Amino acid sequence: MVNDKPTQSRGTKREVMKGIAKCTAGGLMKDDLMRNPKTGKIVSKLQHQKGKALQKKNSEWSKAVKQRVAEVKKSGKTVNLGEILKKLSAERKQNKKRVSGKKKRKSSKKSCKV
Repeated sequence: MVNDKPTQSRGTKREVMKGIAKCTAGGLMKDDLMRNPKTGKIVSKLQHQKGKALQKKNSEWSKAVKQRVAEVKKSGKTVNLGEILKKLSAERKQNKKRVSGKKKRKSSKKSCKV
């Protein structure tokens, strides 16, 4: 049975989701957390979004590597993955536009005072 009011001010992510604690030690509240649909673990929504974006970004890279390896195999040469990765990263750096300055992140943390 879930309590109406949290008994602890700080706790684990699971305790916050159950309503036992008000927030985590890092300041995450219940509306900042979610259950990962794949693993069932409780994670922060922001980190979940970052992970999905990183996975999408890396999938493009892995597709490019697979394509290059297939091209090398067709030519009849032995595959040297180190050389392929160096060439791909050099091409990527040339094509990538450099942005000056750092982007400022907006803080989504809410204060969870003891």
